[in-house]
Amino acid sequence: MLSVVFDTGSSDVWIPGRGCRECGAHATFDFSKSSTYEPLVSSSSSSSSRNGPTGDAASSSGVTALTFEVDYGSGKVTGYEARDVVTLGSLRLDALAFGEVDFEDRDIQSFMMDGIAGLAFRGLAMVTKPTLLETLQKQYGASSDDDHAMLDAFAVYLSNDPSKPSHLTFGAYDLGVVGPNATWHYTPVVRHGLGDLKYWTVRLDGLVVDWGSSSSSSDTAQTTLCASGCSAIVDTGTSGIAIPEDLYDELVALVTQRVAPKGSCKDVTCYYASLDDFPDLSFRLAPDNAFPLRPADYVVCSKWGECLVKFQKSGTGSTYWILGDVFMEAYYTLYDAANLRVGFACDGTCSGGSWHGRGGALDGAADLADSTWARVALVFSAASIVVIVGYVATLYARLVLCASKKRPPVSDSADEGGPHRRRLQGRRRRGGPPRWLWGSSSGSQQQQQQQHRASTTEPEGATGPGPFAGGAPHDHHPPGGASSFEPPATTTCDSYQHGGGGPSVGAPSTEELLPRTRLV
Repeated sequence: MLSVVFDTGSSDVWIPGRGCRECGAHATFDFSKSSTYEPLVSSSSSSSSRNGPTGDAASSSGVTALTFEVDYGSGKVTGYEARDVVTLGSLRLDALAFGEVDFEDRDIQSFMMDGIAGLAFRGLAMVTKPTLLETLQKQYGASSDDDHAMLDAFAVYLSNDPSKPSHLTFGAYDLGVVGPNATWHYTPVVRHGLGDLKYWTVRLDGLVVDWGSSSSSSDTAQTTLCASGCSAIVDTGTSGIAIPEDLYDELVALVTQRVAPKGSCKDVTCYYASLDDFPDLSFRLAPDNAFPLRPADYVVCSKWGECLVKFQKSGTGSTYWILGDVFMEAYYTLYDAANLRVGFACDGTCSGGSWHGRGGALDGAADLADSTWARVALVFSAASIVVIVGYVATLYARLVLCASKKRPPVSDSADEGGPHRRRLQGRRRRGGPPRWLWGSSSGSQQQQQQQHRASTTEPEGATGPGPFAGGAPHDHHPPGGASSFEPPATTTCDSYQHGGGGPSVGAPSTEELLPRTRLV
């Protein structure tokens, strides 16, 4: 089973075919498992034909599979034409022509649905002829042998309320989902040009931007666009309200002019805003209908004050307005093919979508708005954690380094007269006192440094080979004839001091530890 979006803005049915390598994560149709599958072929070769699953199926007959290409606002798809039995819920459609896609543009690959089932008129069909609606009416409509013929119409209900799930009904409708006194308000389908009908197009006699009593002296209470009339397509395949390019900037500026401070809006995204900052919109549809949209119907605001207006451009050069899902979330919609009209349900006075809450597309936008600030908070938190961990690691590394530089006590296990004792106790720094003087508990660090500086200069009149006045011998043993010496109590890092209660002792540098004279 494959999922499709029912699109009233197109007329073809297509699904990804077996072996499609550019169809994203979409499920695919394996023609070899269908006993009723039939490729649509041509008896002569075509320069536009290409090899593929359907071409392979037809190659044994020496004919070429028919190819197709359909363009959408989100990109294009290409593939082969075929015919098979298609089931929609409990409805079985025999020999419905459809497209078996072998390529999808990148944006279409990211769609949640696997394919598209077009519900517009024959004038848009490139593959599915007769159209899905025509096939439904032929097999289940008034001209069929069924005693319970279905209406040549279908109804679309969009909601985000789990107790009232969105649904599409062929051949019937249920006004009870709107309210006990709900009725249809119809607007006729209009034809443009000659030939077959294409879109579900209606006449828009004006769009009123209404600030009501909240308008300030600098605002116009009401502004009307398309006062002389425009064309609007009622399209389930468009998520927002699509506006012709020449009117888009004007309308966006009108609906965002109350957002303060000025410059808080970037296109359709506004910051530091709320629903109270946006006006009501009223769509005047022929012959005399007015369908309001409240701010909650076409704007979604996050708890952080970021608001998204559900407007988009119709497309390059297009003069059509498009009433997409945002409009149908506010009004239960009937597509009446038998009478060529579109109906919108209201329970009493039409007042927008407050009767069933916001639609799913708006909730999805709210999630996106919330996630913008959530990502900022997440990045800030992660950066803070990295800084803290780095600081702790640096402190730990310094402690480990200082600990590694501590000199452990060294004892002399040899006899007092042995050479090892002489080597250990007799070694001096060049021009400085023997090592056992470093551990002296008297005097400050500054005094010892002064002593060291004094010891490196030979006094006037000194004689003898040693650096001390009077030729002091090289072997200068610790007092008391000790056979070992104690290292300083401090670490080798200047920032740490001995904590044993005695005076702190300065630590020698690595350079000072190196012997600079040879033993005699």
